[in-house]
Amino acid sequence: MAQRGSSELKTARTGLLSAALAIAIAACALSASPVAAQEEQSGTHAPGGLMDESPQIRPMMLSFFAGLHYGHYAALGLPLTLAGRFYIPLVENGFIPPLNDEFGLEFGIDFNITFLSSIYNESTLFGFGVPVDVLWDFHITPNFDAYAKLGLVLGSNFSDFSYGGFWWTIREAVGLRLKITEGLYFRAEAGYPAIMAGLGFTF
Repeated sequence: MAQRGSSELKTARTGLLSAALAIAIAACALSASPVAAQEEQSGTHAPGGLMDESPQIRPMMLSFFAGLHYGHYAALGLPLTLAGRFYIPLVENGFIPPLNDEFGLEFGIDFNITFLSSIYNESTLFGFGVPVDVLWDFHITPNFDAYAKLGLVLGSNFSDFSYGGFWWTIREAVGLRLKITEGLYFRAEAGYPAIMAGLGFTF
């Protein structure tokens, strides 16, 4: 079981790094494309798009998610997660000067509810997790951005002492933010140990 968990983490980590590399490669390809050069005021070349090199001011974001977790005890039944996140930009203009990227810190809390299979005595397990992640975001267009994140989560289950105790694990995910209105975003992300979707509010 430990070997399987370790294998899942290695697979997730490889996928995360591959996704971040793919974003960077695609960005460089777009910058070199003659077609992209002819469309400087649309898509990635629009103000706020990926090729916008001007200094940016990044807002903070408060987000609320719902999804599925597949970390501790998820295999025992139906695992649901309700989560909140707070994002703080740390490097507003990112690490790649030609690209419109940013780097920040996101933390929050997860409430995990696992509805157990009928073969178990308990009907439901309740727990929580406290994640802290670093997030590297690429603003692809003025209304769409994609990110990769890496961090840790510390959690516990408090519904039954037989499943008690604290646990921790590495968190890895890729996600997107889609602008709905000024200050309101749809968010979705997939990784370990959860897949989630929700809304983000900037201020």
